[in-house]
Amino acid sequence: MSPNPSTFNATSLELELHVWHVQVEQGVYFSLVVFGGLVLLPLVLLTFAFAKRGSRNSSLINFLAGLSIFSLGIVVLPLTGHLQTPVPPRNICLAQLGTIYPGLIITSVAAVMLVLQLLLTLPGSARPLHGAVNVTIAASPVASGVGYTIIQTSVAAKKADMLVLTRGHLVCSFDVGSPFFFRKGPLVILAIAFVIAIAVSGYMWVRMRATLRRIGAWQWKAMTQSEHGPWMSILLRMIAFEILATVAALLIILSIATANPAVHTLAVGFGGITPLLAFLVFGTVDTVRTVWFRWCFDVRDYAKPKTVEAEV
Repeated sequence: MSPNPSTFNATSLELELHVWHVQVEQGVYFSLVVFGGLVLLPLVLLTFAFAKRGSRNSSLINFLAGLSIFSLGIVVLPLTGHLQTPVPPRNICLAQLGTIYPGLIITSVAAVMLVLQLLLTLPGSARPLHGAVNVTIAASPVASGVGYTIIQTSVAAKKADMLVLTRGHLVCSFDVGSPFFFRKGPLVILAIAFVIAIAVSGYMWVRMRATLRRIGAWQWKAMTQSEHGPWMSILLRMIAFEILATVAALLIILSIATANPAVHTLAVGFGGITPLLAFLVFGTVDTVRTVWFRWCFDVRDYAKPKTVEAEV
């Protein structure tokens, strides 16, 4: 069953899809998404899964997994050969949205769980997290994504007319006439999660800076190498990613407000690079670096001159 033709201006869109700058946007966007979200992030997740040493943060794993699922949904149209099709098959659009939005929701909820986990384990906290809390933190993102998928699938099967579809230059979307939950719900969840993550991260940053100022800034490096080092590392990486995400959001808002093709292409490119940025920020944690570059450490240790004590 094809989408309702009234939701697609097929002639206009078909012409736009063959404009050179639109094709440049598509090429840049999908190349970045595939490389970052479907190559590098899965490698990081496999490293976490099979690493024999190092810590595994469930919220961080969910965050990266959600971005990888989101990336898979983004490339559904080119993978199915419908990138230049002005009116893609309805089932293809539903499959794309049923992958993009759950991935986005998993990432959003995981970001909130990650900063809450950091807040509950602030250096100096006397109480360890209970097992039930850890299970809730680990399961909430996945449960949220699965819940959205079940709702969308049920509505699409029983009340298909409620879901009005359209497509843009890159992906399908729910059009006006669809319930607000489907059109804007995942984006609202993303916005709320973004605000919570920034607020909680900012609070923890202020607390951490106050502690460093009290004990002396010269102990910064010592603290990163202490038992609280992994905690500080995740917090700093989260803040760095939030700054990059803020830049991406501002570019997207600017591209909506202006008709300049160059600005729009820049915003699209920055949006496509988000999974790659997530890899650069979170995919370089100690556990991953140790596994990927273990041979460097082995060569360095082998090259060290042996002392008399080492030979005895």
